Amino acid sequence: MTRRTTSSTEGRRAQLTAEIDQAIAEWVQEGLVDATEWMTQGRRPLLATPIPAPPGAYFDRLAVERVLKFFLLLKQLIGRHAGREFRLMDWQVRYLVAPVFGLKRSDGYRVIRTVWFEIPRKNGKSTLCSGLGLYLAFADREQGAQVFAAAGDREQAGIVFQAAANMAAGSPPLRKKLGRRGIQKKVLQHPITHSLFRALSSEGLRAHGLNVHGGIIDEVHVHKNPDVVDALETGVGSRTQPLIIFITTADEGADTGSIYATKREEIEALAGGHAEDHTTFGVVFGADETADDFDAFSEDTLRTANPGYGITVLADYLMSKAAQAKRSAQQLNRYLRLHLNIRTKQTTRWLSMAAWDASARTPSGVPLAVDLDALAGRDCYGGLDLSSTTDFTAFSLWFPRPPTTPPSRTCGCRSSGSPRTTSRTSSAGPRSRCCAGPRRPRTSAPRCG
Repeated sequence: MTRRTTSSTEGRRAQLTAEIDQAIAEWVQEGLVDATEWMTQGRRPLLATPIPAPPGAYFDRLAVERVLKFFLLLKQLIGRHAGREFRLMDWQVRYLVAPVFGLKRSDGYRVIRTVWFEIPRKNGKSTLCSGLGLYLAFADREQGAQVFAAAGDREQAGIVFQAAANMAAGSPPLRKKLGRRGIQKKVLQHPITHSLFRALSSEGLRAHGLNVHGGIIDEVHVHKNPDVVDALETGVGSRTQPLIIFITTADEGADTGSIYATKREEIEALAGGHAEDHTTFGVVFGADETADDFDAFSEDTLRTANPGYGITVLADYLMSKAAQAKRSAQQLNRYLRLHLNIRTKQTTRWLSMAAWDASARTPSGVPLAVDLDALAGRDCYGGLDLSSTTDFTAFSLWFPRPPTTPPSRTCGCRSSGSPRTTSRTSSAGPRSRCCAGPRRPRTSAPRCG
């Protein structure tokens, strides 16, 4: 293998990227990789960290080909692709397999040790990572490898593991390698090297002390505590080239201190050039809601956000979800998060932001302020939404139309005369506590009657 080197980081990165792209084009021609419209149309992820390019780094094409050929030993198991050999798609190779398994340090070990792979639902991430788990456990030339499919609960952890177990049982070469006793309900284990692959959840985690070669951490956004993540990340110290892969869909965006939020912020910092870590690689597929021409319901947006469009996730399914979200504000946030990978602030939206904005505007679109002085003497009803402990979430005042006021032909949202009703709402969050005094103990409210 010829290793070419350049002096600058950007020069090395450009060289490594060109080598990866050239290799993928040749693998497509050779039939090792499937080409997709997503790549040929020039679509790109929402964000990706730069290709790691530390001094001495080189691209090991044969190492990647070893992974591609291993996948061809496996069979697809679900739906219309069931029974077909597992040939990876070009976007999976370009943004996961090639950089992760092909970029090597000068000592021959992998550069990348941590991977963040975020993508909308039904793009085959769990199935892909099941195959990667099998490779790490039984084909990565690591003696006594311990590989774990991890999640916040047993059921979710079992999804990746069960797919891997079914793949192993359906692959004659792998089934022969593991033997009759090597494929069990809760663990896959090689009889000679004692390498293993099993599920791991916070419910079944008794203590740290794992000797981790590989970890697949599924659906990061639902992890309630860091126990499993900490156990895997601190368990790799004695391995020469461990690999931890985080796979997930976007979270709701409300919990800024969650495991997902912390990891996602790190990837954004790396992608934006605000931090540098050669051992971490991340990619986020999704729609860019900040784009001037953003249309959440268009086919083009769905195609860009979902690289498996028409292959792993059917086009008519996605278009039907878009139509439902367009009709129902309650479906909108689920659609944005699950199918466009857009972080939302709440799970269900009962009122669209357009309707909310319109309720405080004149027909010309100019914001209409509520003059409380003009409402003096009017009947008023107040509604208070208390938070869990000390502050309040919202306080609304409602002023019904006085009986002497002529009925309006329009609603209070856009009135050409006197409005039927007038309301004012104040909302508060935790920041309202920043200047508060000492916290007082809660007391029971007096009861009437």
